[in-house]
Amino acid sequence: MATLLQAQDLAQTFRVGDIPLTIFENLSLEIQKGEMVAITGESGAGKSTLLYLLGGLEAPTRGRISIAGKALEGNGRREQAAFRNEVIGFVFQFHYLLPEFSALENVCIPRLIGGEAFPSARPEAEKLLREVGLEGRAHHRVGQLSGGEQQRVALARALINRPQLLLADEPTGNLDYKTSGAMIDLLRRLHQEHQLTSLIATHSFEVAAKADRVLNIHQGRLIEVDKKTLAR
Repeated sequence: MATLLQAQDLAQTFRVGDIPLTIFENLSLEIQKGEMVAITGESGAGKSTLLYLLGGLEAPTRGRISIAGKALEGNGRREQAAFRNEVIGFVFQFHYLLPEFSALENVCIPRLIGGEAFPSARPEAEKLLREVGLEGRAHHRVGQLSGGEQQRVALARALINRPQLLLADEPTGNLDYKTSGAMIDLLRRLHQEHQLTSLIATHSFEVAAKADRVLNIHQGRLIEVDKKTLAR
């Protein structure tokens, strides 16, 4: 199986006043094409930070990251942004939908950023809204949607450019138990149907149990978790 994502010797240190705060150091990771991997860990362990580094949204203090054979470091901002838009789909805990636009328009945004016209992007956006069960809500604005519906719009938006890699940061963190379960099942189904490689940061044992592998960040290191220990 081919490697899609590789990180070597990552370190990330922030400064809090004059005090350096090291989130992790010498962290390495390899994700194979087609895998769904869950990243777990206590609050503050660095789950979100790791996803932001892997997606090129932040630069590591030290280390190397490559996706689909392309190194993230050494590229200009414009080139890196274009690469992210084409290759990576993001789903955040806070959906970051634009409230002045409809669900359909929000899903189209990554295509519009890439220079495509709305009429051209619209059919794919409508198809994705059908896949997430929101075909009847396409023309509703964000404020008219429930929390679960908003997160499904965000998932459709993440898939509009047919990414190779899906990064999801606590995608069920703001949802109730029932809605979370539906979101987990939807993520797993779309992962398979769209032939994605998915990396999901989560504190939820239920989400982690759906993954192929589970990695736990503990004291700045990644430790493989036996999924049997997740059973409740």
